[in-house]
Parts: sequence; structure tokens; C-alpha cells
Amino acid sequence: MLHPGIPTGVHVLLWREGRVLLMRRAGTGFFDGLYSLPGGHLEEGESIPMTAAREMAEELDIRLDPAALRTLGVVHRRSDTNRIDFFVEARAWTGEPRIAEPDKC
Repeated sequence: MLHPGIPTGVHVLLWREGRVLLMRRAGTGFFDGLYSLPGGHLEEGESIPMTAAREMAEELDIRLDPAALRTLGVVHRRSDTNRIDFFVEARAWTGEPRIAEPDKC
């Protein structure tokens, strides 16, 4: 996958009844066994909200309205690589979250 510039991650906090959904990573070779927020990487031509909506459809089979997302913060990190991560929040969506990529979660 081609990343435009610095690899950019988008992580989504899905709130329901005061709780946030976490996924347990598996089969990816990257922090397998640990919990993380659902999300993924920005693809060529996408905005942050578009990436969030696409990733939630792919990973959890839910639909988000990109216009209803709120940006919570941005982190520039230089741990394993030089990256930028955006954190957005969704308080409403369509569908019931389910593991839509069982080979990764």
C-alpha cells in the first residue's frame, strides 16, 4: 500500500453507554495479542473521516457518517517508524459491530 508522505493512522473511539470498543489484534505480526482501537491507515486521496468510515466498514461491518466524527487528537511518534496517528470519536453508527476480519482480530 502506498502511503502519501508519512504513514498516517486513523484510530476510532466508538462510544456506547460510557464504554469504548477495543479489538484484540491477531495474525498481523504487529503487536498481536494486544488490545487496540479499531482503525487503519490513510489511503491515497482519502481524508481522515473517510478513512475512519472505510476502516469501520471493513473491520466491524458498521457505517459511520464521516461528517459526524470529531477529532480528539493527533500524535506524531517516532517509535518503530516515523508516523502520525489521528484519533477520532464516533458516538453513533449504523449496524451492530462484529469481527468482520477474523484473520486480523
